[in-house]
Amino acid sequence: MSKASNMPIPTSKCRCNNCGKPFYELVNHKLKQCPWCNHIFSDPNSFPNMEGISDKYNLVINPQNGVPSIMVLGGIEKLVQDNRAIQLELEQERHFVNGILRVRKVLRRKYHAEKARADAAEAELKHLKENLEKLVSEYIGSGDNK
Repeated sequence: MSKASNMPIPTSKCRCNNCGKPFYELVNHKLKQCPWCNHIFSDPNSFPNMEGISDKYNLVINPQNGVPSIMVLGGIEKLVQDNRAIQLELEQERHFVNGILRVRKVLRRKYHAEKARADAAEAELKHLKENLEKLVSEYIGSGDNK
């Protein structure tokens, strides 16, 4: 780790004076409104109460490629693991969605094929009915003439 640039990321745990819910923010950056209830911190009495500061995370820059990463102090790469877990979950969801789309495409194709068959059968039935009506009128018509 000594070969990479790194610095602590101080975060503070705060509590909204309006809704009472806790939230976290960077120490050097003050949120303008509560992330829970959207209460705007406009006057000094409405600013959130700071409950503590933590230097638990380090921002590390890889000097060879410039890629930043966030590390939990103590050498545990929890955030990296969480990120990998999220990426894996997203990939699984993508596969699931792709599977649904494939099934939908197959079902749509089958639907259109069945609809075409039903339309053809309906047209054939109409044609047979017309022929039957002609035959009936011929025989009934010829029976009336006798």
